[in-house]
Amino acid sequence: MSRNRFQYFKSIIHFCINDEADTCKTDRGFKIRPLINMIKKSFMKFSVFEESVAVDEVVVRYYGHNSLKQFIRGKPVRFGYKFWALCGVSGYCYNFELYCGKGAQDGEHEDLLPGSKVVLQM
Repeated sequence: MSRNRFQYFKSIIHFCINDEADTCKTDRGFKIRPLINMIKKSFMKFSVFEESVAVDEVVVRYYGHNSLKQFIRGKPVRFGYKFWALCGVSGYCYNFELYCGKGAQDGEHEDLLPGSKVVLQM
């Protein structure tokens, strides 16, 4: 695929309607939320749940400009999108959630740390 063709496809791809931005003011990741939900459904469709699971953070490398990009000092991948993932012993990811910042959390369990909130949510 040529560079110009790729840039054309990249310019027209959208996962949600921009007019819905006013209704989704609390969710900073609303533009890619439909894509994330579709990927989560396919992960759950082909999974065989295991007895032992773990919740951990996953950083997807990204060096571009975006407000959701995180910087984590001391990690091998320092810049990128942060996801919370529920994975089994085999390494299969059952569920994941995009981290949109501290303010994006719901008002439930305000006294807990962010990691504890994610475990209860998943």
